[in-house]
Amino acid sequence: RKFDMADGLQQLEFIPGAAGHLKGNELWFGSTSGLVVVNVADYVPREYAPPVVFAEVITTHSKNGIQHENSFFPKQEEPVVLNHGVNTIRLQFAVLNLMQSDKNNYAYRVEPTMDTWINLGDRRNLTLTHLDPGEYRILVKGANPDGVWNENYSTLLLVIRPALWQTAWFKLGVIILLCVSIYLIYRWRLARVKAQNRMLERVVKDRTTEIAKERDEKAVLLKEIHHRVKNNLQIISSLLSLQSRFADDPKIENLFLESTNRVQSMSMIHEKMYRSENLKEINLQQYIRELVHALVEAYNVNRKVDVEIEVNVERFAVDTLTPLGLIINELVSNTLKYAFKGRDKGRIFLRLEKGDGADYHLFLGDDGIGFNEEDIREGAFGTELVEDLATQLKGSIERLDTDEGTTFHLVFENVDSH
Repeated sequence: RKFDMADGLQQLEFIPGAAGHLKGNELWFGSTSGLVVVNVADYVPREYAPPVVFAEVITTHSKNGIQHENSFFPKQEEPVVLNHGVNTIRLQFAVLNLMQSDKNNYAYRVEPTMDTWINLGDRRNLTLTHLDPGEYRILVKGANPDGVWNENYSTLLLVIRPALWQTAWFKLGVIILLCVSIYLIYRWRLARVKAQNRMLERVVKDRTTEIAKERDEKAVLLKEIHHRVKNNLQIISSLLSLQSRFADDPKIENLFLESTNRVQSMSMIHEKMYRSENLKEINLQQYIRELVHALVEAYNVNRKVDVEIEVNVERFAVDTLTPLGLIINELVSNTLKYAFKGRDKGRIFLRLEKGDGADYHLFLGDDGIGFNEEDIREGAFGTELVEDLATQLKGSIERLDTDEGTTFHLVFENVDSH
């Protein structure tokens, strides 16, 4: 403890080292004004520590760039509620001890931000700055001049209200507004995408309708073309057949018959195309069967001819089928003319199949007497025509060596695939 004139001292200036013990409990000290004797038995420390009371609350806040100050007296056991925007809070308090009050000491603690007590000495005020919104407990305790602390500290509940944008309701509202905005944007985008899809669907539908209409018109036109070509070929065939009746020479009559058959083989293709739903392709097996049987009837050989046909390819388009049909026409015609001389029956076989690669194979033969040199010379035009047509199909044809009859082997490609 410190002693001063309030404790009875005449002055506060003493000579360093000038002190001693007289007798009993008496001590002497040398001062600039004389000798000072103190009886320590007369000093009794005060055990009572008075309570602390909060005297005043002073706040400052800024408005339009100007600092404003406000002060009020807090009510005991009632919280101090302040709005957002307070810059500083100054608390003034005092120990209820009027004797040597300037020697009272103070300490404080702010919960929940502080865990230890802060000693203020004899300073009776506390300044807090820029507190975040929330609740705070200001704890203050005091000590008497003899250093005895009152552990029953005084408490001031301080509440800082949050700004509107700091409240939970505002944050929740912002989250809800954001979610609603995202949902509305999503719905708008979804509606826009659906509208675009509907527009595209209309465009595609209209265009599909136009294409279908154009396709149908072209299909009708192509069918009409095939029909007209077929009719013209039939007219040519009829003219050739009519002209052949006036031929006196059997060779010339035979030439007319061959030409008529060639025209009919082409006419038959256009007939099939006209009646087919798919204008690009026709049924290959049906066409070959009808072609071969028509040739057998045309030559009227007055003998029984068995025809065996095996077709393992479904379809060819016109670019391949036309030369192939002419080749079959020539080979079957030559077979009917030369293979069965002097015989009352015969057999013709035809096999068409797909090769390992891009090639196709046609085997056409008979069990007749075979060709001789005279037959080859008579059918020279037909032989050259077959070779030219084979070249047109990017292929070749050869006559195979067999024990009986004659067999031709044609290797060719589907020229429509190029």
